Amino acid sequence: MNTVILTGGEDDQISVKTKSYVQVLISIYLFALHLAGDVQLKRYWLDQISLAADGAHRLLQEQWNQIKQLAEEYAKAPQVFVLGTGPNLGTAEEGSLKIIEMAKMYSECQELEDFFHGRLREVDQNSPLFFIAPQGHASRRVLDFLTVTDMIQVPSIVLTNNVTSGIQRLATHVIELPVSLDEFATPLLYILPMHVFGYEMALQRGYDPTARRYDIVPQKVRYQGES
Repeated sequence: MNTVILTGGEDDQISVKTKSYVQVLISIYLFALHLAGDVQLKRYWLDQISLAADGAHRLLQEQWNQIKQLAEEYAKAPQVFVLGTGPNLGTAEEGSLKIIEMAKMYSECQELEDFFHGRLREVDQNSPLFFIAPQGHASRRVLDFLTVTDMIQVPSIVLTNNVTSGIQRLATHVIELPVSLDEFATPLLYILPMHVFGYEMALQRGYDPTARRYDIVPQKVRYQGES
């Protein structure tokens, strides 16, 4: 039997989808909870989803300017790498894709360990690395990366809710997520700063972030007074 699950998001009219990405994730979480059939488990995960929503609201209210400043600093970067692992490998892929779609620039995501043993050799002092590292294995492992990036002066931006002294000392920038979540719920929140960064990066580079990436000529942002 074929079944259709309506996820919402029909109001996400712009060609670069953002809200609907999180809505689809939530629908998958809810579907999994229905299959589990455990009332206590369902209550726990519904609380996690609500906590992620609260964190998203706080981040937009309190940290948008911080992310905007990062876009201003790296607007001329030739490329942006986004690294994640575990539940947030998909978050890294979505974040990288939105940088491509909105800012019309080269970006690539990769699994944390794979990057460390391969493409880390390609980085330079002009291309920032985003590390999606919520508390747990990812935040502990990222210290090994930061030791190298600090040594070779590659800009690093760490997204985490667990700002250790090591991360504070070695990272170029830290975006501290406003709430602590179960690691498997973190994709609901950690994609948000990547969406905001892609949007602000587009504006800094002079592009309309809502323009379709397959337009023949990307639409430029028109400022007041321009014809």
